[in-house]
Amino acid sequence: MGRNRAAVALLALALLASGCLDHRPPERSALVLGLGLDVDPEDETQVVVTQLIVIPSSVAAGSENPSPQPGTAFFLLSSKATTLEIATAAAVQKLSRIPAYAHMDALVMGEDFARLGRSVEPAVAWAMRHPEIRPNMFVFVADVSAQYFLDAQSSLDPLPGEALSHLMDHAEMIPFVYPVRLFEFARGLASPRQDSALPYVDRTAPADVQVPPGFQQQLMVDGTMPNVAQKTQVQLKGMAIFKGPRMVGLLTAGDGNGLRWIYGGARSSVSIEHPTVPGAYIVANTVSSSTKRRARFEGEELVLSIEIRATMDAWGLGTTQPVELGSFQDEVHRRLAAAIEADVRRTMARLQELKADIFGFGDALYRSAPRDWEKVEQVWDDLYSEARVDVRVDVILKRTGFFR
Repeated sequence: MGRNRAAVALLALALLASGCLDHRPPERSALVLGLGLDVDPEDETQVVVTQLIVIPSSVAAGSENPSPQPGTAFFLLSSKATTLEIATAAAVQKLSRIPAYAHMDALVMGEDFARLGRSVEPAVAWAMRHPEIRPNMFVFVADVSAQYFLDAQSSLDPLPGEALSHLMDHAEMIPFVYPVRLFEFARGLASPRQDSALPYVDRTAPADVQVPPGFQQQLMVDGTMPNVAQKTQVQLKGMAIFKGPRMVGLLTAGDGNGLRWIYGGARSSVSIEHPTVPGAYIVANTVSSSTKRRARFEGEELVLSIEIRATMDAWGLGTTQPVELGSFQDEVHRRLAAAIEADVRRTMARLQELKADIFGFGDALYRSAPRDWEKVEQVWDDLYSEARVDVRVDVILKRTGFFR
């Protein structure tokens, strides 16, 4: 037994050693943490590739976190060509080091690139085939352009790709966004029965609401002064909706607040008017939630069924005041469920308007009733857009208010 263990240990060491032979030393690598894709504004046949590359001197020894100092901890390098492969390879002409993509946090498409759609599938296929790019990195669509977006410098996360990755860690708290990884987007593009969506992002100022007008923040420790014009912060604005490889519309806070409820796992807050106190509100924080989605035919009518179960904590007239539900507990349950249902219906109405089945109702019908799917496959978009939406919400209140 001891000899067998020793043999296994020696084999493991041999494999580790052999893996190091192909390792490129850091001093010969240009660390790429973000990749942006845009359309050349002067020639839409040209793809503009922008690579966000870490400046080596900004990285502290033994750490990937850039040290606080004036200026950005990265620089942008761009090139353009008729294909993504050629544009990416052209970057080597401007670099003294070989680009390394193993630590890339985000792939960002500019909105024009996404709406044109022609290069979306080739870009995703290229990224999925690339030996260094991780298939579980996040993918986004940026307002204005990917290049402009990648030049943001968040105060907490100086690298935009890293800031986006961290935003995705708590996306379940944002009602109009859910995270999408590269392999998930690729699967959606390849599916004949489901459409796709990507988080929609842009830049904003840290204090974009100014009281009084013209308010200016003080200098930060690195000597910079953030202001509205700089728009250094990255933010999530909604979801870019795709039909096939082409972006066809947006869901934002107005019509997208039901998005996370339909997706499942929402942990956002819901506000309703207090049943007995005029001008007061009850705010319920979601502890957990789950969603079931189905598609079925009732006679000739297509029905899209969405069942939501949410466990919530309710707060009263202020975030530190308890609420006594008493005799109006049933009314609070009803109003919370109605508020969630209203958000879901608004979101579904917009998705049906776009004929975008991003939640796979067609796939659900195919799995539950394949013969029904075969009959409607060719006219699915029209049937989906006119389908009846059946929403059922079950709210469970666990706790009401807290004392410190």
